[in-house]
Amino acid sequence: MHVYLRGSDGPERDTREVSGPTTDTDDAVPRHYVLQCFSPLFDPVLALGALPEVDGVESWMAGTLITTSVPQPVEVTVDRDEPGDLLELYQLEALVMSERLVSALRAAGVDNLQVFDLVIRAPESGRVFTTHKLVNVVGRVACADLTRSTYASPRGSPLIDVDFDGLAIDEGRAGDHLLFRLAECVSAVIVHEQLRRQLIDQGFSMLTFQLPSEFVG
Repeated sequence: MHVYLRGSDGPERDTREVSGPTTDTDDAVPRHYVLQCFSPLFDPVLALGALPEVDGVESWMAGTLITTSVPQPVEVTVDRDEPGDLLELYQLEALVMSERLVSALRAAGVDNLQVFDLVIRAPESGRVFTTHKLVNVVGRVACADLTRSTYASPRGSPLIDVDFDGLAIDEGRAGDHLLFRLAECVSAVIVHEQLRRQLIDQGFSMLTFQLPSEFVG
């Protein structure tokens, strides 16, 4: 299956779901992590409601280029209008990222993001946020080492919606891609160690870079 990786302003680059020969790597030094946003655990934060449906967009998680026209700004409301701040990252049907995170990713060389304007509304308090973007990650890589992972495959095929209770990544298949969706479980966004270090150095303290072996999803 062809998957296109594309920069926001650049040409399409025809790549593929990688599923070729493996390369042995040192498991003690992981090169890829699962991107999460668990922090802050105990401070009040705003939860977001569901994204509106967009005609022509079957899935924001497929890792494919959205070619239909998306009305902008996309609007989403908070799930509970309570005191609190927005997270750096929300993993809804699509990703919702702060503008500063989008800028940092692009500056680090991530060129496979489709970014759409977003407005977040808190109707009861009247607060309106324009600090975040709706983000489609273009590209998925089949790099789960199923022989070392703990998983169940509801549909029988180890692609798209595999349920992991501990993931092992074949680093040879993952290669040097900085950020992508995992083809075996497209809800998982994988980041390279190089990108992890840069984001930590820039103070993105809300983000969690989970060891694949600890991933459940």
